[in-house]
Amino acid sequence: MKAAEYIQRGIAKSKKRDFDNAIADYQKAIEIEPDSYIAYYQWGDALFSQNNYWDFASFVEEDYNEIYEKFHKVIEITTEIIKDNPNDVNAFLYRGKAKQELRHKRAESIDDFSRIIEIDPFNIEAYTCRAFSRSRIDDYSGAIEDYTKIIDIDGNNDIAYQKRAYNRVDNKDFTGAIEDCLSAVKINPNNYFAYRCHGNAKAMTGFYHEAIEKYTLAIETGNDPYDYFIRAYTKRNINDIDGAIQDYLKAIDK
Repeated sequence: MKAAEYIQRGIAKSKKRDFDNAIADYQKAIEIEPDSYIAYYQWGDALFSQNNYWDFASFVEEDYNEIYEKFHKVIEITTEIIKDNPNDVNAFLYRGKAKQELRHKRAESIDDFSRIIEIDPFNIEAYTCRAFSRSRIDDYSGAIEDYTKIIDIDGNNDIAYQKRAYNRVDNKDFTGAIEDCLSAVKINPNNYFAYRCHGNAKAMTGFYHEAIEKYTLAIETGNDPYDYFIRAYTKRNINDIDGAIQDYLKAIDK
């Protein structure tokens, strides 16, 4: 079989979620054609899908290292061999996402997302990822700038308002955070993260009763056990011990 045939068979197996055998096909393709950036790309994509990128708890550092290596190889090959098209946006995106979870490379991930933005200034996912990386290295002002850019591109993006609010809380801009939370729930009344963030801003400024109201709205819209927990903690601050105990029990039952 030719390398391209192994790759196509691997893609078919990936679609059936048979990732181990798909990866074996990509390995065969690379044995035949060592500079097959397509095989490396599909291999990295299979690793992401196999481990479920959004289920962070299932990942270990070795997983991220392996994914990083595959997409780094894609970029290395396409830069050296395909001179007319050195920019695979998705390769930079996935390499950046892998770097986000490697503590020693977290700051470097910003460069990958910035590269995408240079290529496509309206790439909302790249701004979102860069903002996340910036917040994880405590660059809240940088993250706020990225979420502001997303809002400039899409004024109805409630998630961008909500995430900008969280970064404004971390940046001690509680008034701005509350304004963003109000904008988020105006767009999407079911955005319980925005109610939670609104509650956090109120609690951190000593308005505990108002914070409890917002946590209650978060519970009503999201029913997340964590909101019971933080509402309980806030109730303790106003000496509502019985109410706090009830919320702790509800959080445990969930």
